[in-house]
Amino acid sequence: GPLESNLHTKITTTLDPQTLIIRNDSWKHAHHTGMKGVENVAESHFHVTIVSEKFSEPGLKSSLARHRYIFKVLDDEIKGGIHGFQVVCKTPQEWAKQ
Repeated sequence: GPLESNLHTKITTTLDPQTLIIRNDSWKHAHHTGMKGVENVAESHFHVTIVSEKFSEPGLKSSLARHRYIFKVLDDEIKGGIHGFQVVCKTPQEWAKQ
């Protein structure tokens, strides 16, 4: 959908990821009580995995710093209707160790 497309565009433009996996988990939550009255139940919950060299930069080495950075980049999308957002941020080296 359009929200998922925006996530993809912003992440790709900002982070030039080696790997980007966006999984829409909205269907798992569509019937939950907390979703009543939510306009866009089709695009309300996402799980995103980002593998990028950007996370090797000095200010982005901790998981918390990476999450804060992603939430800042995606601020409009998150405030604009995302109810649940999970993100995994790895460098290519960290990703290769899995």
